[in-house]
Amino acid sequence: MERNYTIDLIKFFAIFLVVCIHTNPFNNTVIFGVRGDYVSNIIVAVAKIGVPLFFAISGYLFYTKFEITEFKHEYFKKYMRKIFNLFVCWYIFYVIYDLFVILFTNYSKGFQIVMQQFQEYFSSLFNLGFIFYGTLSNSSYHLWYLIALLWAVLILYIALKMKKLNTLLIISLVLHFIGQFGQSYSGLVHIPLNTRDAFFFGLFYVSLGSFFAKNKTTILKTTKIIKITPLISMTIFFTFFQVIERLLTYSLWNPTNINYFITTIPAIICLLLIMVKYTSIARGSFVSKIGANAVGIYVTHVFFLELITTIIDTSTLRNVLAQFILTPFIFFLSYIFYNNLQLIKKKMKKRTNRFQKQININ
Repeated sequence: MERNYTIDLIKFFAIFLVVCIHTNPFNNTVIFGVRGDYVSNIIVAVAKIGVPLFFAISGYLFYTKFEITEFKHEYFKKYMRKIFNLFVCWYIFYVIYDLFVILFTNYSKGFQIVMQQFQEYFSSLFNLGFIFYGTLSNSSYHLWYLIALLWAVLILYIALKMKKLNTLLIISLVLHFIGQFGQSYSGLVHIPLNTRDAFFFGLFYVSLGSFFAKNKTTILKTTKIIKITPLISMTIFFTFFQVIERLLTYSLWNPTNINYFITTIPAIICLLLIMVKYTSIARGSFVSKIGANAVGIYVTHVFFLELITTIIDTSTLRNVLAQFILTPFIFFLSYIFYNNLQLIKKKMKKRTNRFQKQININ
């Protein structure tokens, strides 16, 4: 299967936006005479397109490979195992990090206090929310996406086996609209559930991405006259209205959560059309190379954010220049760290294989 470099390009921007959500740039500052939280709210509102994009891309790629492979169940198991292993490895990593932070911040208070903090920490780790909603440890909050993806792909696989993808898309869209009342529209009608999960959020975009992959030929024929410029323009237009929707829902109804919006849907559709129609944008570029490693940036960036905000005084980070630098710095540092981590893994694997061959020869 030929690589779609446009997906890598889109993933580059999507992962940068996700980092922006967590760094919350310019919050608690004044930038060019404007309160930083206003600027931050706009940036974060735009950035909320990032996670739906990852769900949609995951659905698109899963279906594309699922359709061409002969051993579909084996591919499904391999995919689920890969995501699950990624989650477990990084969850353990963040638990260890959290324990170091607890030890570092409490060691001067005595052994008993440290042990009490450890006990409270471990008692909060595992609950029903952990299984369904990704209620995780202090620093691993972003790994909820991997749990949601596991559930969404499981449901997608069942639907594909039953040949009910279209039905799933409709059901997931209805659930997504209902989920809005636990998010942006929770001030209008409130659902007492965490709807930033697989069922109300991730499932729709995973199904949408799969739908585009399944109907790729038909979509190419019906959208033949639509060029890339109007698609980019419409993406910007709907992303702008995503900001307007965020501002309106917040000012009118003061929602409890604002993790996703209705106007995100047409913006994602436009980006999926670009992915399907133009597959070689930024081919061989450094940007597409980074985008191809987006998952690495995703799992590691919170570690560097937490580390920096723990080490550096908060007042220093409120400096406008520091806010300009912080997000790109964490973004590229995460990429370099994960990329080198993968190189080390490959070298270790080669050495292990070489060692096993030598044992077999002897």
